[in-house]
Amino acid sequence: LQVFLVKNPLMTILLLRTPGSLKGPVTPPPATTNKLDAVKTVLCLLKDAGITIGSFAAKDLFHLDLEAIPITLSELFEKLKVLVGEVETQTKVEAKLEASLTQLPGSASPTGSSQHSHYASATSMADSDISEGVERMQLGPSGAAMLQTRSQRVSNERPRAGASAAVSRPNENPDRLQTFFNSAMERFLKEQRAAQGTPTVP
Repeated sequence: LQVFLVKNPLMTILLLRTPGSLKGPVTPPPATTNKLDAVKTVLCLLKDAGITIGSFAAKDLFHLDLEAIPITLSELFEKLKVLVGEVETQTKVEAKLEASLTQLPGSASPTGSSQHSHYASATSMADSDISEGVERMQLGPSGAAMLQTRSQRVSNERPRAGASAAVSRPNENPDRLQTFFNSAMERFLKEQRAAQGTPTVP
C-alpha cells in the first residue's frame, strides 16, 4: 500500500499523509463514468481508511485521464480491503441469504423437482399457448392498412425528434468544464473539512 500511495499519479497529487494505523472496514466503490464522482469516491475511500489528504490543486485532477481514475480507485480498494476488511453491501447480504435458503431441507418437492421448475414449466406452457393463439390470428385488409399507416407515421416522427435533441444539446466548452470541476471539488473539500472539525455547542 505504501508503494502504491507514493508512486500512483493520482495519489501523488493528493499529497497524502498515512497514519500509524488504518481505519476500516471500507465500502466497495460504486461504478461511475463521471470524473468528478470518481474523484469524490477516491477521497471518501481515503477518508474512511483514516488517510489524510493534503492541500492539492483541483486542476491537476481535472487533467488526469478518465480511465485512469477508476483503475486507481479499484486498486486502492483492493489493497485497503486486504488490510482493514470490507463492508458487506445489501446485494451481498441478499445473495448469502438466498444461498442459505436454497440449501434448507424441504426446498424441493417429494419428486425431487423444485417448485420453481413447476412454475417455470407452467409459465412456458402458457406462453406457448399465447404464441400459438397469436399465430392463428390474421388481420383483415382494413387492419393491415391501419397498421402500415401507423408504422410509417412513427418512422417519420423519429428523425425529427433526434434532430431537435441534437439542436438543443449545448456545446461543451473545456474551459467551462474545468471551472465547474474546480469549483465543485473545492466545495466538496470544504464540506469534508467542516465535517471533520469539532461542532460548536450553542
